[in-house]
Amino acid sequence: LTQPSPSNRQSCAIFGCRSLATHLSSAVRSTFLPSGYPSRTPPGYLRHCMWSWAQDLSTQLRSVLATQRVLEGVGVGREGATALSASINFIVRDGCGMAATLLFTATAAGRFISDVKRWRIFADLAVDVGITLELLANAVPPRAFLPLICVANMCKAVCGVA
Repeated sequence: LTQPSPSNRQSCAIFGCRSLATHLSSAVRSTFLPSGYPSRTPPGYLRHCMWSWAQDLSTQLRSVLATQRVLEGVGVGREGATALSASINFIVRDGCGMAATLLFTATAAGRFISDVKRWRIFADLAVDVGITLELLANAVPPRAFLPLICVANMCKAVCGVA
């Protein structure tokens, strides 16, 4: 076996990187952008997607913080808190979210197709309100904690439908 010359190794590395970069670029485009991009999409589509992705990332990060607040509120890590109490809080909260999903779907689903953009904005606002309420949950008196996280979960559930 012969060793490739330094210039051959360098060109192999360059072509290998280009091939890898082309493959990665193609994978990213096919995963995150519609087929036919950019020829079949309106001007500014990529800019809209970038802002939408940034908003989605922000929502996910705030959701993590909100979940931490809710867990603290139900007593996770606090001496004297019981698993039963935390479980009941979560069951009631999730039940309210399910009820909101059913009621909202029954009353509003028929109107979604007529104004998709407004419903998208409504859904974004609903999830933002829900997450904000969860973040504030520890700041309210203990007797208001459960109703607040129920309303917050109902807002997030409505977002999932809209």
